[in-house]
Amino acid sequence: MTDDAVPEQPETEPPMPDNPASPVPPPLSAAEAEILAVEAANKRATIAASAGADPLWLAQLAAEAAGLEAAAAVLQRGHDALAVGNGGEVAVPISPDDRWPDRMVSMAVRDAPAALDAEASRSRLQLAHQVGVLAEAVQAGAEADTPLQKGLAHMLTAVHRLTMELSAAAVRDMARDRSAGHLHPKALAEAAKTANVVGRLTEAYARGLHTLDRVKNGGRQEVVVRHVHTHVAEGGQAVVIAGDVQQGRGASGR
Repeated sequence: MTDDAVPEQPETEPPMPDNPASPVPPPLSAAEAEILAVEAANKRATIAASAGADPLWLAQLAAEAAGLEAAAAVLQRGHDALAVGNGGEVAVPISPDDRWPDRMVSMAVRDAPAALDAEASRSRLQLAHQVGVLAEAVQAGAEADTPLQKGLAHMLTAVHRLTMELSAAAVRDMARDRSAGHLHPKALAEAAKTANVVGRLTEAYARGLHTLDRVKNGGRQEVVVRHVHTHVAEGGQAVVIAGDVQQGRGASGR
């Protein structure tokens, strides 16, 4: 080294500005807490499957798993453990030990609303197809505003189909069992039973329509009141007028 050489200066970090421009990273979410818990569970599973491995390595894995579990617990406490998901249901955390049906339930609550709507729509239409009223259900639910209204509309199409098919079956049985223009007593009894079922289904259909109408109107009932006035003119002729009528000459009654 020559005398003119400049000694090296130790590297120093630049001073931090008072108001850093970089944004503060957002806090970890509850979903990331679940990821930490899954990683910890994987390390525990590795330890259980490596009974004859290096004890020091196993101890290191155990320490890492404990650290991940502690971090996950802290994060989970920072969030509402009873978070509300789709449909107002509790979003239960998904565990790696959950069976597939349990995971499906948790995923349905945690899925994006659009994905849940698509799955629910497909499920409703599949059920309608199994009953044989797919086209009718799609048509009946066209003006429905909510999933509840669509479900009621689809159910009413199924009731309508069953009612019509039972009515047709009763007519066929009566036509087949006629003998010399007279109906056998057994066929008459069966027709009476079928007619009773059809009557009940018809009542159920009417109640369902009333319920659907109330649901669509928000539970409100609209009542139209008409005032009917009877005017008796000269000569005894009665004139009935509906609506608001101004009082005129002659006798009048309500």
